[in-house]
Parts: sequence; structure tokens; C-alpha cells
Amino acid sequence: MGLMGIIFNGVDNKEQMTRLIQYMRYPQQKMSKYQEPRGLRGYAPRNAIFAWGVSAAEYERRAEVWPLNPEGDLLAIPMIETAEGLKNVNEITSVPGVGAIFIGAAGDLHQYLGVPQDSPEVEQARQTILAACKAHNVACGITALTKADVDKRRREGWKMIRTGRGE
Repeated sequence: MGLMGIIFNGVDNKEQMTRLIQYMRYPQQKMSKYQEPRGLRGYAPRNAIFAWGVSAAEYERRAEVWPLNPEGDLLAIPMIETAEGLKNVNEITSVPGVGAIFIGAAGDLHQYLGVPQDSPEVEQARQTILAACKAHNVACGITALTKADVDKRRREGWKMIRTGRGE
């Protein structure tokens, strides 16, 4: 219906993330500067054109994944929620078209790691994800519940900070 971004829960590897980007993209025109990853999305924009309030041509131009295509208005945000995703976070962040990584409160991640939410392993996982985001110039998102935590995460370099309960 014209959504402009998707948070993909539980992305575990580069191949999975590449496929998700492909499903967000139309097959590229022959002269497109942004051929890869090749789009696999079917063409049926009627509802999105109505919701966005633009012509079909304008929608086609804008219905592209940013930052892969700087003119795109679609945002792909994988969540790293498993030990496998954590192990592969550098590869996941390297996929062309990843606009941000989101970890939330690490509720699922701590379960997959088999440790309590407040364990040092969870904080190390957060920092591993943040480092991968910085290395690939991808925005990194986290949930912070207090002003002190928001301030801390901003200083660390997190670019998306969701406040409120993370449960």
C-alpha cells in the first residue's frame, strides 16, 4: 500500500539480505547505473501510486532502495537477532542497499546467545554490530530506555535511537 521501509526481522546472512533487497527492487532498466543486486519485484503499483499521490513514472523512479540508488525512497533495515546474524553482521552490512541495521533492545539476541539481557555478552554484541555499521557506513539503530542511555548511545555513534519499552 505504499510503504517506504521494511524492518526485516532475523536476518542471518549476506545471501538472505541480498534476496530481500532484490524483492524490494523492480528489475532494472538496461541503462540503470544501479544494476546489482538485480530486482525481482513484480510490477503492480496502483495502490502505492494512490497512497504516495504521484504518477506511475514518478513512483517507478522513487520506488528504489536507498542508499543503493541515491534517488530511492525505500529503506531496507535488517534486524540482527540471532547468533548467526551476529557472526555474519559484517557481510550483512556490506550488501548494497542496506540503509540501516536495527538491534532494538536485543531481546531476541540475548535469547539466541543463551545469556541474560544484562550480560556483558549482549553489550559486546551491540558493540560488534555498531562496529560493522561504522565500517560499512550504515546507520545503526538501538532501543534506549533512559536519557542517560540515549546520551551514551549517541556518543558511541548510534544513528537511530528508539525510546520506550523494548519488550
